[in-house]
Amino acid sequence: MNRTPEQRRRRQRMGGVMFCVGIVLLFVASWAFPEGLIHVARASAGPDAVEMSARGWFTAIFGSIALVLSAVLIFLGFGMRQANGETASEEDRMLDEAWGEETMTDYDLGSFHPTRYGPRD
Repeated sequence: MNRTPEQRRRRQRMGGVMFCVGIVLLFVASWAFPEGLIHVARASAGPDAVEMSARGWFTAIFGSIALVLSAVLIFLGFGMRQANGETASEEDRMLDEAWGEETMTDYDLGSFHPTRYGPRD
């Protein structure tokens, strides 16, 4: 599907915003999720159980949601940025036609130093 340059830029920006929000949520989840697990472990400790506080409930629920949501946003944001990158220019297409799409070509010493290694060497 051909998109206009403005549509590609808009989708790249949206993908970048999603990626950044996902990274921020990942940092939040790295604080909230372990603390929530600690509160749940203390609440289910058997005879020495401590009742869950409001903070415990919040970190247990919000930490799990933040962890899953951050993974989804990072994955989708990265995919959107990669899928809506710049198209190949005319110069890129001409170079691909001339040299092929290989990243490396065979090394030919004679083409780089034609006078250095002659028949007399």
